[in-house]
Amino acid sequence: MGSRADFEEFVTTLRAHRMGHIADFVPNHVGIGNENAWWMDVLRNGRNSQYAAYFDIDWNAGKLMIPRIG
Repeated sequence: MGSRADFEEFVTTLRAHRMGHIADFVPNHVGIGNENAWWMDVLRNGRNSQYAAYFDIDWNAGKLMIPRIG
């Protein structure tokens, strides 16, 4: 989190060290809940959901368990 200026400073520092960065946006990192239509579709349709491949789910593990931060 931070401002655009913070981000630019971060990028400048990375470049000074001949480094880059990768932004990782994955649906199950975005959040789960009623607001995430892809997640809700996976809960309704399981591995048959058109979005199932976007989530890191071990379909053979049994019950779906979700870690959460308090």
